[in-house]
Amino acid sequence: MENKATVFSEIYHIGRKNDLKNSECEDRLRDFIGSVGKALSQNNTILGHIKVLARIPEPAADAPFMALSVTKPDHVDVTPAAFGLDAKQGLELYVNVIVFGYTAQEVEAVVSAALMRTRLLRQ
Repeated sequence: MENKATVFSEIYHIGRKNDLKNSECEDRLRDFIGSVGKALSQNNTILGHIKVLARIPEPAADAPFMALSVTKPDHVDVTPAAFGLDAKQGLELYVNVIVFGYTAQEVEAVVSAALMRTRLLRQ
């Protein structure tokens, strides 16, 4: 294993999700970050951390947001949005992964696959 961490940082613009209720939005985001964490773990340990900030794409600085992070494959920490996230307006996902043992291309493939599997993004 290299002694340098891979840093992956990307913003994903999620289109309107008219069929997605607030609680389902949080569930999908939890599923997304959890599956990324599991895929990038080694011996049930993530050598680094994964963070996601989901926010409504509004110009206001006080736009609703939800922060999620995972440092263990089976535990997702969530700071919920104060008033919930209404995905009907679309979402911006700020995905940050710092991890040892994977290339940037491998991390990007894992993130993309998780976004598709959780139906947050479509091909």
